[in-house]
Amino acid sequence: INVDVDVNTQEPLAIIDDWSVYPNPISTTAVVRLEIQERTQCQLQLVNAQGQVVQSVLSGTLESGVQEVPFAVAGLPAGAYILQLNANGKVSSKTVVVQ
Repeated sequence: INVDVDVNTQEPLAIIDDWSVYPNPISTTAVVRLEIQERTQCQLQLVNAQGQVVQSVLSGTLESGVQEVPFAVAGLPAGAYILQLNANGKVSSKTVVVQ
């Protein structure tokens, strides 16, 4: 029996059209801007170079439209971090720099 499975499916990150972080580099506070097609469950975490979650920025349901989520980096050492977005089981990441 032969079964063909397409593992190269190009699906968007769940139902999020685009997302960005500003300002970057971050000195005190940043904003994550998400463009969401429809209501979705999201988790947003800040991860250090060792892979440890240093801050849970968001965990919950976001409504459709443009959403802005502020977060502070007070107390974090300067350096590069990964901001990880998990939406409906799909993961996307962006590098952010804390000054």
